[in-house]
Amino acid sequence: VTVDKAELVNLPATPITKIAVTNPSIADVYVVTPTQILLSGKQAGTTSLMVFYPGRTENFDVVVHPLPVTTPRARLVPSE
Repeated sequence: VTVDKAELVNLPATPITKIAVTNPSIADVYVVTPTQILLSGKQAGTTSLMVFYPGRTENFDVVVHPLPVTTPRARLVPSE
């Protein structure tokens, strides 16, 4: 995911019971449905995401990439 962007993640059919991200300054995670989460990048870096299911837990690394370098803004006033 990229800084200031979000990504919808579809999980296996088993509904999750809880989610947690270890460094909320890097990424936020929101439950959309019991099988979908939304990852939102806040600043560049890596953090862990823990997804809890009934009877088991899965761990993931979430990598938030910096914003791409863009071209300079176009001039609004035509040159003379």
